[in-house]
Amino acid sequence: DGVVGLKLLPFIENPGITFVYRVGFEDGTGETIQEELVPVFVDLGTKSPRRPVGEQVLEAETIRASPDSGAVRELLVNRDELEAAAEEYVANILGTVQSDISADRTTEVEQERANLEAYAEAERERIQAFISEYQQQAAAGEDMEISIRGQRRRLDRLDERVDERKADLERRRQVISLAPEVEGYCLTLPIQ
Repeated sequence: DGVVGLKLLPFIENPGITFVYRVGFEDGTGETIQEELVPVFVDLGTKSPRRPVGEQVLEAETIRASPDSGAVRELLVNRDELEAAAEEYVANILGTVQSDISADRTTEVEQERANLEAYAEAERERIQAFISEYQQQAAAGEDMEISIRGQRRRLDRLDERVDERKADLERRRQVISLAPEVEGYCLTLPIQ
């Protein structure tokens, strides 16, 4: 499970365990969007998970004293149950964060898609203008067949590139929550 620690802290009223989770999100291309550590303190008595207390525990320096060995044993015996409460709490956090990231990502992708459409339309018009000009020259008797075919190929390649970019944008729109991992945990005890 990673790093295991023990801290005796003055602001802790009841023994508990602080679990530190690594949570992250990536898009459909596999690019990491966000990653962070989420410390969650779970009180042995109430089994209620609290992130703010977990953050305090993570930042605090332990007091030098001997821990209550009975409390340490009880925490170790109940670790799985406390971890289950922490995991459920983290899962709820992930749902909220994922919704926020998805909303931001959708706005960003829609803007990029609009820019792509504007670029593609302008480029299509430019290529069509060349084709029209070459067709007029061909009507006047010039041999423009190769030039016209070349511009039509450019138009086809443009459409292919735009379709590829749209597919890439759709993959980037997806927000995938990675499974939270316990980086470590800390037996957290009050000072006796």
